[in-house]
Amino acid sequence: MTDWKTRLIPLFLVLACCGIVGMTYTNVFADGHRDDDEHEHEEDEHWEDDEEWEEEWHMEEAMFEIEMMRMHFELFAGLFDMVRDTHEVTSDAELTAIMAVTGVEDLIHEPEDRAEFLEGELEHVENAAVRRTIRGMLAETYAELEDTESATKHLSVLIRGGN
Repeated sequence: MTDWKTRLIPLFLVLACCGIVGMTYTNVFADGHRDDDEHEHEEDEHWEDDEEWEEEWHMEEAMFEIEMMRMHFELFAGLFDMVRDTHEVTSDAELTAIMAVTGVEDLIHEPEDRAEFLEGELEHVENAAVRRTIRGMLAETYAELEDTESATKHLSVLIRGGN
């Protein structure tokens, strides 16, 4: 059963999209001009009259707002995909552990500390896929430390199909 927060995410996205549509509609059909648009109009002498300029300006503004709305929808679609994918990944303990192992390098910058941490975790982990991921990360870390013997030890286990 999903928790109530997870079930509210689609509702939040729908409300956000409605807000975007409402803002776009308001901006497209709002009266008044921006100061910079009026200034451009004063400098541009090829307009026959204010109605022609107003119509052209209104169409340009509408197209701009519609493009912005499209970009916002793409952003929210990407956000929704990210939330869905994160939920799927974190629902799988093995996949979450593998992601954590691959992120160790971002958290533990010193290769010596990273190797020590991963060696310690390798002793306690029972899942074969997670152990193989740790060994791969250890091989990379030992290569970074120029410890060829330790790197090849872990690579050899991986190549032979061990964990």
